[in-house]
Amino acid sequence: MLVPETLPELYGDRPSVIFGCGLIKRNDLIYWIGGVIAIGDFITLHEAWRGWPRIHIDYERFRDLEREYLEALIIHEATHSILHGSLSYYFIRFDKEVINILGFEEDAKALYMASTIIKDIETHKFLIDNNMSHYVKYYLMFLAENQDELKCDSLFNALNNVKVIAPCILLQCDLNSFKISIKCLDIVKHISRILNNLDNVCKDDISCKTNVFLKSFLNLFTL
Repeated sequence: MLVPETLPELYGDRPSVIFGCGLIKRNDLIYWIGGVIAIGDFITLHEAWRGWPRIHIDYERFRDLEREYLEALIIHEATHSILHGSLSYYFIRFDKEVINILGFEEDAKALYMASTIIKDIETHKFLIDNNMSHYVKYYLMFLAENQDELKCDSLFNALNNVKVIAPCILLQCDLNSFKISIKCLDIVKHISRILNNLDNVCKDDISCKTNVFLKSFLNLFTL
Protein backbone atom coordinates (compact mmCIF):
# COMPACT_ATOMS: atom_id res chain seq x y z
CA MET A 1 0.00 0.00 0.00
CA LEU A 2 1.06 3.64 -0.38
CA VAL A 3 2.61 4.74 2.90
CA PRO A 4 0.97 7.81 4.54
CA GLU A 5 4.11 9.97 4.50
CA THR A 6 4.21 9.79 0.69
CA LEU A 7 0.68 11.08 0.26
CA PRO A 8 0.25 14.75 -0.71
CA GLU A 9 -1.46 17.23 1.56
CA LEU A 10 -4.85 17.91 0.01
CA TYR A 11 -6.10 21.48 0.09
CA GLY A 12 -9.60 22.81 -0.35
CA ASP A 13 -12.96 21.13 -0.22
CA ARG A 14 -13.76 17.69 -1.61
CA PRO A 15 -10.32 16.12 -2.20
CA SER A 16 -12.22 13.00 -3.19
CA VAL A 17 -15.77 12.82 -4.53
CA ILE A 18 -18.18 9.90 -4.84
CA PHE A 19 -21.03 10.30 -7.35
CA GLY A 20 -24.22 8.26 -7.59
CA CYS A 21 -23.86 7.79 -11.33
CA GLY A 22 -21.67 8.70 -14.28
CA LEU A 23 -23.94 11.47 -15.59
CA ILE A 24 -23.75 13.37 -12.28
CA LYS A 25 -19.96 12.93 -12.22
CA ARG A 26 -19.59 14.23 -15.76
CA ASN A 27 -21.88 17.22 -15.16
CA ASP A 28 -19.95 18.10 -12.00
CA LEU A 29 -16.65 17.99 -13.88
CA ILE A 30 -18.00 20.14 -16.70
CA TYR A 31 -19.40 22.66 -14.16
CA TRP A 32 -16.17 23.01 -12.19
CA ILE A 33 -13.68 22.63 -15.02
CA GLY A 34 -14.84 24.99 -17.72
CA GLY A 35 -12.90 24.88 -20.97
CA VAL A 36 -11.52 21.37 -20.65
CA ILE A 37 -11.71 19.72 -24.04
CA ALA A 38 -11.82 16.00 -23.25
CA ILE A 39 -13.32 14.22 -20.26
CA GLY A 40 -13.26 10.45 -20.55
CA ASP A 41 -16.01 8.15 -19.35
CA PHE A 42 -14.03 6.61 -16.49
CA ILE A 43 -15.28 4.81 -13.38
CA THR A 44 -12.55 6.56 -11.39
CA LEU A 45 -10.75 9.73 -12.39
CA HIS A 46 -7.97 11.87 -10.95
CA GLU A 47 -7.68 15.55 -11.83
CA ALA A 48 -5.96 18.63 -10.46
CA TRP A 49 -7.60 21.27 -12.64
CA ARG A 50 -8.42 23.41 -9.61
CA GLY A 51 -4.83 23.35 -8.35
CA TRP A 52 -4.99 20.37 -6.01
CA PRO A 53 -5.53 16.63 -6.54
CA ARG A 54 -9.06 15.20 -6.51
CA ILE A 55 -10.31 11.68 -7.17
CA HIS A 56 -13.79 11.21 -8.65
CA ILE A 57 -15.65 7.90 -8.30
CA ASP A 58 -18.74 6.77 -10.21
CA TYR A 59 -20.30 4.75 -7.38
CA GLU A 60 -23.07 3.28 -9.53
CA ARG A 61 -20.49 1.39 -11.62
CA PHE A 62 -17.76 1.12 -9.00
CA ARG A 63 -19.74 -0.73 -6.30
CA ASP A 64 -20.22 -3.92 -8.34
CA LEU A 65 -16.57 -4.47 -9.26
CA GLU A 66 -14.45 -7.27 -7.83
CA ARG A 67 -12.29 -6.22 -4.87
CA GLU A 68 -9.04 -6.62 -6.82
CA TYR A 69 -10.32 -4.24 -9.48
CA LEU A 70 -11.60 -1.76 -6.89
CA GLU A 71 -8.18 -1.61 -5.25
CA ALA A 72 -6.33 -1.37 -8.56
CA LEU A 73 -8.46 1.56 -9.77
CA ILE A 74 -8.19 3.48 -6.49
CA ILE A 75 -4.43 2.88 -6.15
CA HIS A 76 -3.97 4.02 -9.76
CA GLU A 77 -5.75 7.33 -9.10
CA ALA A 78 -4.06 7.79 -5.70
CA THR A 79 -0.68 7.41 -7.40
CA HIS A 80 -1.71 10.05 -9.94
CA SER A 81 -2.49 12.37 -7.01
CA ILE A 82 1.05 11.87 -5.69
CA LEU A 83 2.83 12.28 -9.02
CA HIS A 84 0.56 14.73 -10.86
CA GLY A 85 -1.31 16.65 -8.18
CA SER A 86 -0.73 20.23 -9.33
CA LEU A 87 -1.68 22.53 -12.18
CA SER A 88 1.86 22.39 -13.57
CA TYR A 89 1.01 19.02 -15.14
CA TYR A 90 -1.56 20.71 -17.39
CA PHE A 91 0.76 23.39 -18.81
CA ILE A 92 1.60 21.92 -22.21
CA ARG A 93 3.23 24.03 -24.92
CA PHE A 94 1.90 23.89 -28.47
CA ASP A 95 4.30 22.84 -31.21
CA LYS A 96 3.93 24.88 -34.41
CA GLU A 97 4.87 21.90 -36.55
CA VAL A 98 2.04 19.79 -35.09
CA ILE A 99 -0.45 22.68 -35.33
CA ASN A 100 0.37 22.94 -39.04
CA ILE A 101 -0.43 19.24 -39.44
CA LEU A 102 -3.54 18.92 -37.26
CA GLY A 103 -4.88 22.44 -36.84
CA PHE A 104 -5.27 24.12 -33.45
CA GLU A 105 -8.37 22.33 -32.10
CA GLU A 106 -7.26 18.84 -33.15
CA ASP A 107 -3.76 19.50 -31.82
CA ALA A 108 -5.22 20.60 -28.46
CA LYS A 109 -7.21 17.35 -28.19
CA ALA A 110 -4.23 15.25 -29.26
CA LEU A 111 -1.94 17.02 -26.77
CA TYR A 112 -4.39 16.41 -23.95
CA MET A 113 -4.69 12.71 -24.80
CA ALA A 114 -0.92 12.35 -25.22
CA SER A 115 -0.33 13.99 -21.83
CA THR A 116 -2.69 11.49 -20.16
CA ILE A 117 -0.74 8.63 -21.76
CA ILE A 118 2.55 10.02 -20.41
CA LYS A 119 1.07 10.47 -16.93
CA ASP A 120 -0.41 6.97 -16.99
CA ILE A 121 2.96 5.52 -18.00
CA GLU A 122 4.62 7.37 -15.11
CA THR A 123 1.94 6.06 -12.75
CA HIS A 124 2.34 2.44 -13.86
CA LYS A 125 6.13 2.74 -13.68
CA PHE A 126 5.98 4.16 -10.15
CA LEU A 127 3.88 1.23 -8.96
CA ILE A 128 6.07 -1.35 -10.69
CA ASP A 129 9.27 0.22 -9.34
CA ASN A 130 7.81 0.19 -5.80
CA ASN A 131 6.87 -3.50 -5.79
CA MET A 132 3.19 -2.87 -6.51
CA SER A 133 3.05 -4.34 -10.01
CA HIS A 134 0.07 -6.51 -8.98
CA TYR A 135 -2.07 -3.36 -8.97
CA VAL A 136 -0.93 -2.61 -12.52
CA LYS A 137 -1.76 -6.18 -13.57
CA TYR A 138 -5.28 -5.99 -12.14
CA TYR A 139 -5.72 -2.55 -13.71
CA LEU A 140 -4.75 -4.06 -17.06
CA MET A 141 -7.06 -7.06 -16.54
CA PHE A 142 -9.93 -4.68 -15.82
CA LEU A 143 -9.25 -2.73 -19.01
CA ALA A 144 -8.91 -5.93 -21.07
CA GLU A 145 -12.29 -7.21 -19.86
CA ASN A 146 -14.07 -3.95 -20.59
CA GLN A 147 -12.76 -3.10 -24.06
CA ASP A 148 -14.09 -3.82 -27.51
CA GLU A 149 -11.65 -4.49 -30.33
CA LEU A 150 -8.82 -1.97 -30.27
CA LYS A 151 -8.65 -0.25 -33.65
CA CYS A 152 -6.23 2.44 -34.77
CA ASP A 153 -8.28 3.70 -37.71
CA SER A 154 -7.96 7.32 -36.58
CA LEU A 155 -5.35 9.27 -34.63
CA PHE A 156 -7.62 9.67 -31.62
CA ASN A 157 -8.64 6.02 -31.54
CA ALA A 158 -4.96 5.11 -31.73
CA LEU A 159 -4.04 7.43 -28.86
CA ASN A 160 -6.92 6.17 -26.74
CA ASN A 161 -5.97 2.55 -27.36
CA VAL A 162 -2.32 3.12 -26.51
CA LYS A 163 -3.54 4.56 -23.21
CA VAL A 164 -5.53 1.34 -22.65
CA ILE A 165 -2.61 -1.00 -23.32
CA ALA A 166 0.06 1.17 -21.67
CA PRO A 167 0.33 -1.19 -18.65
CA CYS A 168 1.05 -4.07 -21.03
CA ILE A 169 3.95 -2.15 -22.57
CA LEU A 170 5.66 -1.82 -19.18
CA LEU A 171 4.77 -5.31 -17.97
CA GLN A 172 5.90 -6.76 -21.31
CA CYS A 173 2.83 -8.96 -21.35
CA ASP A 174 1.09 -10.81 -24.15
CA LEU A 175 -1.23 -8.54 -26.13
CA ASN A 176 -3.39 -11.54 -27.02
CA SER A 177 -5.52 -10.67 -23.97
CA PHE A 178 -6.86 -7.83 -26.14
CA LYS A 179 -8.78 -7.85 -29.38
CA ILE A 180 -6.36 -5.64 -31.27
CA SER A 181 -5.99 -4.64 -34.91
CA ILE A 182 -2.78 -5.23 -36.89
CA LYS A 183 -2.20 -1.46 -37.23
CA CYS A 184 -2.43 -1.04 -33.44
CA LEU A 185 0.03 -3.90 -32.95
CA ASP A 186 2.48 -2.28 -35.37
CA ILE A 187 2.26 1.01 -33.47
CA VAL A 188 2.69 -0.62 -30.06
CA LYS A 189 5.90 -2.34 -31.18
CA HIS A 190 7.56 1.08 -31.42
CA ILE A 191 6.10 2.67 -28.28
CA SER A 192 8.73 1.30 -25.88
CA ARG A 193 11.50 2.87 -27.96
CA ILE A 194 9.71 6.23 -27.91
CA LEU A 195 9.13 6.06 -24.15
CA ASN A 196 12.74 5.13 -23.40
CA ASN A 197 13.90 8.12 -25.43
CA LEU A 198 11.62 10.54 -23.53
CA ASP A 199 13.53 10.34 -20.24
CA ASN A 200 16.81 10.97 -22.04
CA VAL A 201 15.50 13.99 -23.94
CA CYS A 202 13.04 15.59 -21.52
CA LYS A 203 13.89 14.51 -17.95
CA ASP A 204 10.89 15.59 -15.81
CA ASP A 205 9.39 18.13 -18.24
CA ILE A 206 5.78 16.99 -18.89
CA SER A 207 5.34 19.48 -21.74
CA CYS A 208 8.49 18.27 -23.49
CA LYS A 209 7.53 14.62 -22.99
CA THR A 210 4.04 15.19 -24.35
CA ASN A 211 5.22 17.00 -27.48
CA VAL A 212 8.05 14.58 -28.27
CA PHE A 213 5.70 11.63 -27.76
CA LEU A 214 2.95 13.14 -29.92
CA LYS A 215 5.31 14.01 -32.79
CA SER A 216 6.83 10.51 -32.70
CA PHE A 217 3.34 9.01 -32.53
CA LEU A 218 2.19 11.03 -35.54
CA ASN A 219 5.12 9.66 -37.52
CA LEU A 220 4.15 6.11 -36.54
CA PHE A 221 0.49 6.63 -37.31
CA THR A 222 1.14 7.95 -40.81
CA LEU A 223 3.51 5.11 -41.78
